[in-house]
Amino acid sequence: MKLRNFGSSLLAGFGATTTHIALMTLKHRAGILPAFEPYADLQRLLSGMLGRPLEPALAWLISYVNGALILGFLFGRLYDRLPGAGAIAKGGVFGFSAWLVMGLGF
Repeated sequence: MKLRNFGSSLLAGFGATTTHIALMTLKHRAGILPAFEPYADLQRLLSGMLGRPLEPALAWLISYVNGALILGFLFGRLYDRLPGAGAIAKGGVFGFSAWLVMGLGF
């Protein structure tokens, strides 16, 4: 993988994660699906594993690491294999697939 492609995939992952967090914040402030709080659930899960309270900022940081590094890297590696005519279509397919896998898995 070329360094330029790696940087582009990280940037795409960072942008997607920022968009996701903005939408989750909007959801929370609008009162939509009040029982769906994945960051609070993540904090409870990690606090239980660590045996002590987890700082909320750490849960947000983990989301950025996951979105920008892990999912951004996977998107870059799978880009040529994803269906779609362009980057937006491929990103949509990847984003929907990642959302579906994580939703069903967790």
